[in-house]
Amino acid sequence: MVMKRTTTVTFLVVLVSFICLFCEATWVNCIGNQTCNPSHYYEPKTLSELQTHLKDAVSEGSKVRVVGGGYSISDLVCTDGYLLNLRNFNHILSVDQENALVHVEAGITMQELNERLGDYGLALSNQAAIECITLGGAIATAVHGTGHTSTLSSFIRNIELMTADGIMHSLSLTSDVDAYAAARVSLGALGVVYAVTLQCEPLFYLKADHEVWDINTLMTHYKELNENNDFFQFSWNIESGKAAVTRLNRDYLSNDSEICYKALACYTIDDNDKDLFSEIAVPIDSLPIVLGKIEQFVESYQNQGITIADVVVRFVEADKNALLSPAADRAVAYMTMSIPKEYERLGFYEGFEALLQGYQGRPHWGKTNFLDNVKASSLYGENLEKFISVKRRLDPLGVFSNGYIDRVCGSHGSTYKP
Repeated sequence: MVMKRTTTVTFLVVLVSFICLFCEATWVNCIGNQTCNPSHYYEPKTLSELQTHLKDAVSEGSKVRVVGGGYSISDLVCTDGYLLNLRNFNHILSVDQENALVHVEAGITMQELNERLGDYGLALSNQAAIECITLGGAIATAVHGTGHTSTLSSFIRNIELMTADGIMHSLSLTSDVDAYAAARVSLGALGVVYAVTLQCEPLFYLKADHEVWDINTLMTHYKELNENNDFFQFSWNIESGKAAVTRLNRDYLSNDSEICYKALACYTIDDNDKDLFSEIAVPIDSLPIVLGKIEQFVESYQNQGITIADVVVRFVEADKNALLSPAADRAVAYMTMSIPKEYERLGFYEGFEALLQGYQGRPHWGKTNFLDNVKASSLYGENLEKFISVKRRLDPLGVFSNGYIDRVCGSHGSTYKP
């Protein structure tokens, strides 16, 4: 078995986390575009410690946010209150191999989880692109892969969520289904996700095929390619009009060196790679017209001599019972856009988001985005109202709010006061 993985952990995140253990310090995310000054930073080792930190925060009238690997480039986790890191909650608690169910703590990284699952002859049905992120962070922001699954949140069968009062809630389709649907993509706004039960499948290998297509020809066949391959994605070079197509398909028997287990694209942000980027999901049927609009959008930037990175397109099936998933109730094509750091302009990303919002494009919560209550309401409708209702019930004091959550919840956020 050949494992394709990246083992580098961003030095900056580790260093800042270490400093925060001993004093008030500035927290910095992985690419350095988000900073905050939490009043307290903790890495609890037990549930009792976690409960104590929550109790103290409530008594002080402070907010609480939970940080994973620090790979969100939006201001999703920023706070001037308590910042909690669950890196010590990284254990597999139990495995039901017969039913391929795994009970696991949310602080585990995707790399660690995949390796441990392999020891049990199991695998996730799809993968995140960045494997140093934590499981909790992945499900909080609806991280996805490409292929015939929904987001990683769709693998969840049960969620253990600790609210600010220290109570652990067990959420599933048979236990508080509304809270379950909200907590599957929680944005960290409902409480602390301690552990989840995941539906897995038997360990498998992947055979990769790579081709270059003309983008117009590809748009004639993209649905067929998506339907006929386990995992399909492409990278479109706007200037050349060519697309690098990747197809991966399962192989359960072979251990040939040409066949790689989990050979999906893995990506690590390091010190030399600190560009912003935007990722937005549009209904899959809209893809051809949207790509045409993107080509027109980037023309003015190209005329200024600015290089536009290749547009990466991946495919995700509709999410059910996940209120704030960008793939909620519809199959989508996710598109990633970026320009080099030296030319970085928020106007580029804001314009890209505004363009795709006209096609019901929902931005990735953890990437560059400009969402507020008006935009989120337009994109999520009743789902956002249901989410806010659950938040009011589970977090009536607004302990797990911050500026980002209040912007998305709009005027409702102002009612969450201690």
